[in-house]
Amino acid sequence: MSARRKFNLKRDLLLLKQRIDSQSVFVYNGGMFKANEHLVAYAHTVKNDSYILDSNTTPVYIEDAKDFVHKVTQKHYEITNEYADEYKTITT
Repeated sequence: MSARRKFNLKRDLLLLKQRIDSQSVFVYNGGMFKANEHLVAYAHTVKNDSYILDSNTTPVYIEDAKDFVHKVTQKHYEITNEYADEYKTITT
């Protein structure tokens, strides 16, 4: 692999990561969250009628924990699948 190809590959992967990171942010019940693997795991511990802290350490009321888990998981899978597809395109 040439130096130019390596440079372009690293640049394209960095740009992809930055775009995916920005797209992983979503709003739920007035709070701003990042749908990463940590939030997916944490979301499964949240109970109905409780408060959690969002990305800005603002307390956000979670009335329906199942709905919150669904939204977080859905957003995470959407972003992860998009990342995987783009990664394949860039690296092949």
